Amino acid sequence: MYLITNQQVANTKNTISLTKYNKFQINSSISKKTKQAIKTYDKKKTKLNLKFLKIYQSNTFYLQNYKIFFQQLSSNTNIINIYIQTTLNNMFITISTKNTILTKSLAAIGFKGKSKQTSYAYKTFAEFLVTELQTFAEQTKSQIIVNIFAKSINHKLKIFLKILSTNNIKINKIYDITPIPYNGCRKKKISIKKKKKSMIKYLSYR
Repeated sequence: MYLITNQQVANTKNTISLTKYNKFQINSSISKKTKQAIKTYDKKKTKLNLKFLKIYQSNTFYLQNYKIFFQQLSSNTNIINIYIQTTLNNMFITISTKNTILTKSLAAIGFKGKSKQTSYAYKTFAEFLVTELQTFAEQTKSQIIVNIFAKSINHKLKIFLKILSTNNIKINKIYDITPIPYNGCRKKKISIKKKKKSMIKYLSYR
């Protein structure tokens, strides 16, 4: 039997207890069910987003050699959400964790008119985004993982992905948030003259 804490397994004689109320048993062969039980317990206790759970086991029978490591996403890494919205004449980006950090557009950097639609504008905008992410990483002193939410995935987004990958920023997931019309807008009312013309054409072909 082993006492499980957030960092390691301590040595006890007969009982394993995370607290006085919750108990887990771990045999020499650690199964998937025990891993899931530890995950669910630690989420209830600390309310953290735990993903990387590793259990190391040695050949010896000493209890101290069994160790459980929890890598907490909140402490070691920062997951940042980047929302990209593209229009015909402009591009908007918002960087956010739980709170919004920054919102920018191509016009705010200094591009005007048809210069917004060039590939040079998208490159400079992506480089500006990378510098902002690097300054945020220096302040928090942690690794950055990025989730990208984009409407209408285009060639504009490919430029962003290339520049982010070259500057060693990990992209976790890319979400496509294009709105889907289930019924759509109501069509315009067709005049009676147009209806008659269309019916005459249809009958003439028959």
